[in-house]
Amino acid sequence: MIAERCVDLLFLACNRLEFTQETFKTLLANTDWPYVNEFFVYDDGSQDGTREWLEQQVSQAPVRVQFVKTNFGSPVAAMAHFIESARAPILAKTDNDTMLPPAWLRQSLEVLDRHPELSLLGIEALYPAKADLQLARTYATAPFVSGLGLYRHAVFSHSRPAPHDKWFGFEEWQIAQGPNLVRGWITPAIPVFLLDRLPFEPWATYTNTYVSRQWQRAWPKYAVNSALWRWRWPEPTLVAPVIASGNPRFLGALRIKNEARHIREVLTSVLRLCERVFVFDDHSTDETPAICQAFGERVVFFPSSFTGLDEARDKNHLLKKIIEANSEWVLWIDGDEVLERSGPAALKRAAVNSSRVAAYSLRISYLWNNENQVRVDGVYGRFMRPSFFRLKGQPVRRLLFPSSGYGGNFHCGNVPQGLIGATRELNVRLKHYGYMTAEQRQTKYVWYNKMDPNNKLEDNYRHLVEIRGARFAPGPPQFAPWTE
Repeated sequence: MIAERCVDLLFLACNRLEFTQETFKTLLANTDWPYVNEFFVYDDGSQDGTREWLEQQVSQAPVRVQFVKTNFGSPVAAMAHFIESARAPILAKTDNDTMLPPAWLRQSLEVLDRHPELSLLGIEALYPAKADLQLARTYATAPFVSGLGLYRHAVFSHSRPAPHDKWFGFEEWQIAQGPNLVRGWITPAIPVFLLDRLPFEPWATYTNTYVSRQWQRAWPKYAVNSALWRWRWPEPTLVAPVIASGNPRFLGALRIKNEARHIREVLTSVLRLCERVFVFDDHSTDETPAICQAFGERVVFFPSSFTGLDEARDKNHLLKKIIEANSEWVLWIDGDEVLERSGPAALKRAAVNSSRVAAYSLRISYLWNNENQVRVDGVYGRFMRPSFFRLKGQPVRRLLFPSSGYGGNFHCGNVPQGLIGATRELNVRLKHYGYMTAEQRQTKYVWYNKMDPNNKLEDNYRHLVEIRGARFAPGPPQFAPWTE
């Protein structure tokens, strides 16, 4: 029988704050803590806030904790230190990129209990995984296992792994012990998965950033139809396309709230033109912040410190940040608008021939009922909004988004007042997702009338819900295909 308090558990972290936050919280929730004698949390020289975050979180563990700050620069060296410090007969190790499912420890211990000859059990899913929590599991022998698993403490009594070229040393130690050291992978596997191999966001972008900073190695991705992560994310969003390098002359800007459905596509389209995008977030409660931050340094995220609704206030706050960045041109759009694929080239050409132009109006194309058609009657077929403006050479102290007097200062525009120069129309389209479904339109109709009641100039927003005779779109609706 498996004894209580038979395991000393190691969680090893080095940088990768976003990975650490996800894996540590999951470990706390899914570990069978009655089997844990002591919880060792090692931070090996983090410099991105991981160490400070862990120091605040370790008290949440329901067992005795040792928080160890090291600077080995090698996971194998940290593991060897843990082996020397631990006292329990079974050692378990996990890393800050590893997602462990419910009952992972009990199921792994049961394999060791049934197979006393087994010394090292790797729990990475190298064999087909089954999520059944009561399934009796065994192991498949292997020449070596990874640094993610359960190990009998006694096998390290005469020697311990030593680091080799930063990442290596544990596998070499196993091979040197010869065939009497029995090691194997758990089978059927439990659905353990690694965040750095996920083919969807925000994890794919986090991984790219970590690899570029030399915080981890690059790994092949899991198949997109893998079932490993369904216990955590039943329907993840697939990885975004590779983003072309932007031009430092151009800066993107957005004021957003709860745009998780489309913000990845929006930012990707803007980053094909702009080197960076500044995002002001008005207290989003969905995955919007995580998606924005997954783009790394190219998306600068400004969470709101304000209370109450005031679009002009928020935009002026962001405008100050933009002026400080000192780019030549600014593309300011909404969080549900995607710049068409030909847009970056057209905007670059316009910027070259713009000595007397202060701003360009872009065409808003409203998707309606599905992603393949736009509405073209009434205001929907002719609406253009100033969205691309020249900052270089402007009297920046005079630039301002004025109070509109409507609701939370709605309709204050995406281009500030005070620019010197003409405004011209440009045949560049923004694909607008915000009115695509009847449910979206009804929700916005109710919200606008709640926040901005009795607005006669907006015809009480009747055009949003296809009320016959609405001033801006009396109907009947007319459509055209969306093509690029």
